[in-house]
Amino acid sequence: MTQKPLLEIKNLQTHFHVDKRVVKAVDGVNISVNAGEMLAIVGESGCGKSVTAMSVMRLLPEPPARIQGEIFYDGRNLLSLSMDEVRDIRGKEISMIFQEPMTSLNPAYTVGEQISEAIRVHGNIDKKTAWARAVEMLEKVGIPAAAQRAKEYPHQMSGGMRQRVMIAMALACNPRVLLADEPTTALDVTIQAQILDLIRQLTKEFNTALVMITHDLGVVAETAQNMVVMYAGRVVEQGTVADVFDNPCHPYTVGLMNSIPKLEGVKKQRLHTIEGTVPDLAYLPIGCAFVDRCEYARESCRNEQPQLKTLMNGRQIACHYPLGGKPV
Repeated sequence: MTQKPLLEIKNLQTHFHVDKRVVKAVDGVNISVNAGEMLAIVGESGCGKSVTAMSVMRLLPEPPARIQGEIFYDGRNLLSLSMDEVRDIRGKEISMIFQEPMTSLNPAYTVGEQISEAIRVHGNIDKKTAWARAVEMLEKVGIPAAAQRAKEYPHQMSGGMRQRVMIAMALACNPRVLLADEPTTALDVTIQAQILDLIRQLTKEFNTALVMITHDLGVVAETAQNMVVMYAGRVVEQGTVADVFDNPCHPYTVGLMNSIPKLEGVKKQRLHTIEGTVPDLAYLPIGCAFVDRCEYARESCRNEQPQLKTLMNGRQIACHYPLGGKPV
C-alpha cells in the first residue's frame, strides 16, 4: 500500500500585491513529504523556498500576501482552517526552525522561559513541569549544564548554542512536521555538521517529516533522501537526491551542480557560474523563467511555459529540452 503523504502541497500560489504590482513569489508549487522522510528544497536566494515554508505555517500577513491552492496536513487543508485552528497546529504538530536565531528569540526572556512557554501554550501542564521539559530538551540538543543555561538570555550564548535552542523549541512538543529554513547558514563548518547530525538524530527519534530549506547542496547530500529544485517561484525538478545528483536534467540544476567547488582536477580552475540574474517575479516571462540564462533555450521556450512532467524513472522536470535533448 502506498504511504499517504503527511504534508501535501497542491498548486500553491503565494502572491504579494504591492503598489499595483503582483509579485509571484510562489507560483503553482506541488510538494509532498511522508512521515519520517527528509526532503530538501534548494535554489538560489529569492526562488520562493522560504515563502513556501511561511505559507505552510500561515505566517504571512494577508494582505499583502494572498495564498491560494491547498496545503494538506494529515488530511486537513490548512488554508481552509481558521487562524485559531491553525495556532493549535502551529508549533505543536508543525514546527519551524528559522534562519537567524538571534532575531527569532526574544532578548527579554531567558531561553528556558521561551521554550517552556511554547510547551505550556500547547499542553495543559503547569510551569514547573514545562520548565523541566525545557531543560530536558536543552539536554537533548547537546547543551552542557542545561539547567543553568536555561536561565540565560540569548545574547549570553554563541550562534551555535542559540541554534540548538531554536531546535529544542521547535521539537519540544514532538511535532510531526519540521520545517528547517537554512538552519546552518550563519554557523561555521564544524558547528554546522553538529547541527545537521542533531537534526537527523532527533527527527529519526520522533519519526518527524523534515523539510530542509537550503541553498547548500552539501547539506542536501548529507541530510535528505528526496529533493525539490525551485527557480523563480516554481518547481523545475524533483526526485531522489541520488538520482538528481548523479543525473541532473534541468539546465538550472546542472548549473547548480557545476557550481560546487571540486577538490580534484586542474588547479586554479575557474568556478562555474550561471550567467544572468533571476527575473523580476512581478514580470515573469510568458515562457520558461530560465530562458535568458539557458544555453539550450529555443523559441518554444520563450513562448510556452514548461509544465512539470514525470519521466519513466519517477523524476519530475519542467523543461521542454532537458540538457538540450529531445522534447519531453
